[in-house]
Amino acid sequence: MQVHNKNLVKENFIYFKFFSLNSYNYINVNSINQIIAKRKSLSQDITLQLLQAQLWIGLREMVRLYPESIQVKNCDGEDILSRWRTSEPKTPQMAELNQTMITWLQSCATNNWKLI
Repeated sequence: MQVHNKNLVKENFIYFKFFSLNSYNYINVNSINQIIAKRKSLSQDITLQLLQAQLWIGLREMVRLYPESIQVKNCDGEDILSRWRTSEPKTPQMAELNQTMITWLQSCATNNWKLI
């Protein structure tokens, strides 16, 4: 697809970014824990699923950008850490992302699953 108006694309990106970041103010910890539980219950096996990975990558970014603390249930944190540890990356970039996420999740585990 060819983009004819680069300014329009830039404006849409900025609007999307602004809207997305401001939407965080309306998400509470209970909602986050419900979303985590729903993503966990959708997977019957013990492998890391795409939606789970996207959720946790997003949570990592949220706590990086905002000072609010988010605490998740120990069982949910341990579950995702275990899944990430056993995932098999298909590319070097995925292996790097996996290591970044495992390190971050281990830090969260040492903080009683307060996402930092």
